[in-house]
Amino acid sequence: MQIDILHILLGALLGSSIFYWYETRTKQKISSLSIEAIIHELKTPLTGLSWIFSSLSELKEGELLNRETLVLLKEGMVKIGNALELTNDALSALNTSPDYATYKFRNYDLVSIISKVIDENSLSAKEKSIDLYYKQGKSPVSLYCDEIKLTLAIRNIVSNAIKYTPSNGKIIIDTKQSDDEIVISVSDNGIGIPATEINKVFNKFYRAHNIGDISGSGLGLFIVKNIIAGHDGRIEIQSTEGRGTKITIFLPVKK
Repeated sequence: MQIDILHILLGALLGSSIFYWYETRTKQKISSLSIEAIIHELKTPLTGLSWIFSSLSELKEGELLNRETLVLLKEGMVKIGNALELTNDALSALNTSPDYATYKFRNYDLVSIISKVIDENSLSAKEKSIDLYYKQGKSPVSLYCDEIKLTLAIRNIVSNAIKYTPSNGKIIIDTKQSDDEIVISVSDNGIGIPATEINKVFNKFYRAHNIGDISGSGLGLFIVKNIIAGHDGRIEIQSTEGRGTKITIFLPVKK
């Protein structure tokens, strides 16, 4: 496998530069149309760089690079992963915004949707020794919804809970149904949200000030808010800094 080391380093520099530029632009809260243009420009080269770094990081020590360079390449993979997360979240934000979104409603089994989300996040939870538990009711819950978008909303909430919950933590997903409403809640014992910032976390690009160096786009809950609004539902958040967060979705029963 012959690879020009100069090209590798130039690729690393390009990837880091793109990530820095994109992250800086998003923090400036640029318009949706600008985000859309940037996403389509960045997604292909970022995906290509990710593949290159992934291939190189699988090489054994001494095959091509020394240990220090391998460490740098793996750090580059993390940065590119963060950049791809930003682009994917921005695309989801566009696709769920009132100006762009279209919804395809059908009756779906809510238990299946939540079980899918748990399966997708089980490895991330296991890596942090987090207990991810679903308090499933005895009766099936049929929900009239857009399955893809609602799955995305629940996935964002659960993945956020894992991200902001320390190792050996606990996350509980609960569902309840009444005659006119279906309630989905996700509770964790993570870092929580400062009281003065709870009303801001659903804003585009907003990230609480107690997150430290945990990466993220600041778009996850903004996407959730859009999706729930598209289902004529509402969302509530309860949180205590240092103790945990509970996010509750209320969806109308439509027959």
